[in-house]
Amino acid sequence: MFTRLLSRYTLVKLNIAVLIFIFLLLVSRLIPTPDYSKFESKTVTVTGTVSSMEEKSNGFGQSQLIIGLKKANVSCQQLRESVKGVLLEFDASLLESREIKMGERINVSGQAQNFSKASNIGEFDSFQYYLSLGYCFRIRKCRLVAHSVHHDMTGQFLFESRSALSKIIDVVCKEDSGIMHAMLLGDKSKLTPQQKEIFKDGGIGHVLAISGLHISFLGIGIYSFLKKFLAPKFWFIAALLSGVVMIMYGIMTGGSPSAIRSIVMFVLHLLSDSIGRTYERLTALSIAAVTLCLFEPRLIFQTGFLLSFGAILGIELIYPALMDLSGYYPGSCTSNLEALLQGMFISLSVSIMTFPVLISSYYQFPVYSFLLNIVVVPMMGLLMTSGIVACILGCIGLIFLSGIAFFPGHLCIKICTLLCSLSLKLPGSVWITGKPQWWQVAIYYGLVLALLLMIHHDCVTKAMGLGIMLVAALVVSRAYTFSPTLYMLNAGQGDAIIIRDNYHHTLLIDGGSSDKKKLSQYVLLPALKAMDIDTVDAIIFSHTDNDHISGSLELLEDSDASPIRIKRVILPPAWASVGSQGFEKIRNACQSGHIPVSTMVMGDSFQLGRIKARALWPDFQHKSDDINGNCLVLKMDMGFSVLLTGDLDGSAEETFVRQNALMKNNLHADVLKIGHHGSKVSSQDALLRACVPGLALISVGKNSYGHPSPQTISRILDSAPGIHIFRTDQSGQISFNGRKITSYFPTISSESRTMVNGPSL
Repeated sequence: MFTRLLSRYTLVKLNIAVLIFIFLLLVSRLIPTPDYSKFESKTVTVTGTVSSMEEKSNGFGQSQLIIGLKKANVSCQQLRESVKGVLLEFDASLLESREIKMGERINVSGQAQNFSKASNIGEFDSFQYYLSLGYCFRIRKCRLVAHSVHHDMTGQFLFESRSALSKIIDVVCKEDSGIMHAMLLGDKSKLTPQQKEIFKDGGIGHVLAISGLHISFLGIGIYSFLKKFLAPKFWFIAALLSGVVMIMYGIMTGGSPSAIRSIVMFVLHLLSDSIGRTYERLTALSIAAVTLCLFEPRLIFQTGFLLSFGAILGIELIYPALMDLSGYYPGSCTSNLEALLQGMFISLSVSIMTFPVLISSYYQFPVYSFLLNIVVVPMMGLLMTSGIVACILGCIGLIFLSGIAFFPGHLCIKICTLLCSLSLKLPGSVWITGKPQWWQVAIYYGLVLALLLMIHHDCVTKAMGLGIMLVAALVVSRAYTFSPTLYMLNAGQGDAIIIRDNYHHTLLIDGGSSDKKKLSQYVLLPALKAMDIDTVDAIIFSHTDNDHISGSLELLEDSDASPIRIKRVILPPAWASVGSQGFEKIRNACQSGHIPVSTMVMGDSFQLGRIKARALWPDFQHKSDDINGNCLVLKMDMGFSVLLTGDLDGSAEETFVRQNALMKNNLHADVLKIGHHGSKVSSQDALLRACVPGLALISVGKNSYGHPSPQTISRILDSAPGIHIFRTDQSGQISFNGRKITSYFPTISSESRTMVNGPSL
């Protein structure tokens, strides 16, 4: 198949050239990324056409009506701009009033809010995701000003049909309704967090999306039924009706990239059948890819797009090669064994092709997923048939019979959930891989390409083929660290620092936020996985205020189910946390997870690989009534030195400097973590004179305290010529390896007036 692609398939090669051209335009930024920050938090007026409507929960148990508006004109004071689309958030009561209909031109006012951009390694980039779907920003607290009387009757019919089916699924499928909503209607909002996690971690999350599996089953089923039902001479009507039904189904379910890809390929299959031409799956796949990317070029980077197309490429290119390499040929064994072997090879082919995409997006790989898919995928036909029959019976009021009809589907879901749970309990079920660099991905696919060519020329053995794939997997699945590095994550108004050396030893310092919710799920875990960290040697808490412990506490409380192992927790002594509920929460979580807890005070130290840590505070002789005054202050040496001051400030900071001077402790450090988010009473002249840092880091987010204080910034800038100041609210995640400063956002720091990727310290 691969050599045929090189020698034939002219249309495929042309489409590949178009896709490469689009890719180059994006990476070279000739297709610029739009900036809508000028509308942020402003009251705007928007006029556009309603393209989608969906009822969702806002996370606080309240229902909202989310409306997609395309071809929109946005105005605010003197600003005017036309955009592809925006998302509107209405009160759900508007849905019942039927005041807005699909295809209407409406005028709305509300508060503009940009989608959040990723500011840490591993963090989900909402801005890029919604931009790839054609939505530029969202409008909150919407108020309907005016709407037209004309609407899209077909679109409204599909919307009302989906709403009716949704209610029937709720009644018929009961506890499994969330899964059936996802499978039949493409609505994942009703899935529980547990369902999402277990299917994703088990590697069968694709069954919860409208994909080629679903479209093929429905489309071919409808086409086959109509061909038998209609007279043979009307077979073309069967093809036409099947195509129209599947296109309408794709529109009704939201038109995800995988669904559109499947529908385009299905329609092309019908067309080739109708005109008596041979259907070439690779040609249809390339046409679908170009069709999607011409409408929205940024889809080429979307995970769902890459996985959907990668799966078909794996089946077309790698599956035949694996069959040749194995020496297996059809008819060489019993039908049952043949079906099992084909299932294994197909599942393995898809895994090989999509492996870099999966680990680039989720930074982990479910090791037993290809085995799970061998069992799960054949059950999807029974599950979907059961669900569809149950919905049809529910539509005509036969609720009791619909429950009986869905029973096989209920068993399939139970089996899938059980198999996922069991697989995740097996040793090494989740392989933390890290986020590969572009050169790692290039080497991986280069080795796969070499293997395909070698198989074609019969110059590779089974052992050699297996060795090549193992080397490819190892190359792409390691996040290489060549020197000890400090990472200050953007935790908003809070602190989260990761320190690791080139021997894979890892420390997590604090890990909390007062303005970012679920910090563990959205920031800490993705960052650790993206850095290829599956073991944290110690979590060190400077003190137990919530803005320093919230995310790490979530990690500790979920330690039994988490793929990240935590070896140890280090706290200030109990007397340093008097009146803090956080101290007891941490101790209880560690006790439940069987994680050892120790404390550090002034004079204590430890070494972990190349990382040497020394506690410079608190001191038994100088106890403070303020929890901030008893912060655990650490000096880290790892080829460069770092002074971590927690929230130490005010008189406690003065006592800290004086006491360490008496003890002849050297406070000089290359990097100073500015205390208490840059409050005006932190980082006083005495500390700055004693430390003389070359790099000052401030962890800060949106706050009402005025952090960081202009006085503090001025003191730091005056403390040493050429000092660099970096703030997480401006630069995102900041990293330093002793030679080079990098930040997540390539911007200029206004305080230091130095490029973030500029001169080394």
